[in-house]
Amino acid sequence: MTSGRAVAIGTVVFVLSVIVGGIVAVDIYLRRTSSEPEILQPRPTATASATAQPMLDPPPTPTLVVIPITLPPTTVTAPPTPTKARIPDAASEPEPEIYRVTAGDTLLGIADRFGVEMDELIELNQIENPSLISVGQELLIPPE
Repeated sequence: MTSGRAVAIGTVVFVLSVIVGGIVAVDIYLRRTSSEPEILQPRPTATASATAQPMLDPPPTPTLVVIPITLPPTTVTAPPTPTKARIPDAASEPEPEIYRVTAGDTLLGIADRFGVEMDELIELNQIENPSLISVGQELLIPPE
């Protein structure tokens, strides 16, 4: 063999080994980049056994229970009627009436009920604060 031929064969072998090495390197690269990550690769699982699982009873169907409620009878009492006070007086002036304040009463409402001015009620009963009257308080109603 001549040295020129040996160089040519050596060059061909070198080029072929470079080409084969390149192909192998590209193949390894492509396998790494195109394959799924390990975490996504399927793993073998345990085989399911053929034993039947116990079934739970279905929950009961809710039912509507109606409980009758009986309310005691209510009684409505009529508001108290004003009564006339008997105050002995020497003169023949009409006598004032006495009215007992009930829940929800106001001086204006009482004045309207008896047809008198609210100022007359305040003055006759010496009320300092017209907004403060109390249930059970007795008020003199001026005569008409």
